[in-house]
Amino acid sequence: MQKIMYSSDRNGSLAGDLKSPPWRADISAENREVLLQISAFIRLAEGFRLGLVKCNQPVQRRQMADLLKEMLVGEVQIQEVDLKEPVDDLRAAVGQLLTEGGQTSTGKRVLMVFGFELSIPSEGSVPALEGLNLSRDLFSCDFPFPFLLWLPDYALTRLAREAPDFWGWRSGVFEFVPDRMLMTTMESATITEMYPEGLSLEKKKERLASLEGLVWDYSEMKRGERENRSYAAVLDRLAYLRFQLGDYPESRRLYNESLRIWQDLGERSGEARTLHALGTLAQTSGDYPEARRLYNESLKISQDLGERSYEAGTLHNLGSLAEASGDYPEARRLYNESLKIRQDLGERSGEARTLHNLGILAQASGDYPEARRLYNESLKIRQDLG
Repeated sequence: MQKIMYSSDRNGSLAGDLKSPPWRADISAENREVLLQISAFIRLAEGFRLGLVKCNQPVQRRQMADLLKEMLVGEVQIQEVDLKEPVDDLRAAVGQLLTEGGQTSTGKRVLMVFGFELSIPSEGSVPALEGLNLSRDLFSCDFPFPFLLWLPDYALTRLAREAPDFWGWRSGVFEFVPDRMLMTTMESATITEMYPEGLSLEKKKERLASLEGLVWDYSEMKRGERENRSYAAVLDRLAYLRFQLGDYPESRRLYNESLRIWQDLGERSGEARTLHALGTLAQTSGDYPEARRLYNESLKISQDLGERSYEAGTLHNLGSLAEASGDYPEARRLYNESLKIRQDLGERSGEARTLHNLGILAQASGDYPEARRLYNESLKIRQDLG
């Protein structure tokens, strides 16, 4: 992408006499230079100037914006608009939020806009981009000062391709590079934290943005084996969250991308987990033959590797699939196989789930005493576990 260039000092640095904060040790030299470019762009701008800022990870975006504010403190009033929902008309939405927030200034000012990527899906039509071409001439009237639009890479690419008239007005494109240390921190937070079932919708959206930022960062960097393992794990977690939010097509696409990476790495354990997840997705979508095929592929790998816990989980899901298909004898056989493994491993939570499902089978078959016994066994374990 084309970047705006500014004249440098004799050493080729943009630092010159520009004021900048004491740099944090974890900010790369490349990103320091980008911050200096943006600060120079703001200082030199008169009237409306469109600056496009590429930064994938929301946490890094916030970090860079805060550093930029430190660099310009006392010189420029920086106003921010954070779009929380998709919009069809960027200009009108930003103008309305500025009015509602009472954001006015008589001195030199700059506007930073975040969240427009919510209006730019990775595929399909984008009314918001079509609108930019039609309304671009009005931006200079409504915003007679520098206008910085922060976007992840995929959204900036779509904007350049599908809003060429608006793109043609850019005075600068500034690209922050992925921060490896920050990526590692975010991976730890998003992969090892609780699964999303217990999160509020707002928290799920925050988690979604962080995971998508990691995916975009990994997509644009050169990856070795270690990075590919991390990338596949992030894809799996993002796919699971998409599944929880009901976006099955995107969840399937992400799982399949992860599966290809696990297979290329020869990482059979990761392959088995992702096949299992794809089976759950197929079962939820009502495609029982495909679900059975995927579960059996996953089961074979888990058995080959001796990963008995995953084997038990897949046997349980095959049992639920047989139950849903009305094949109660096969469901009972599979549940009992799963139960035996879970009891051998001392996995009491899984044991309680399988006992519960065996109780459902007994109840459906009219064997109420056996159903009562199984439910009580499951209940006792759950009470013991709290």
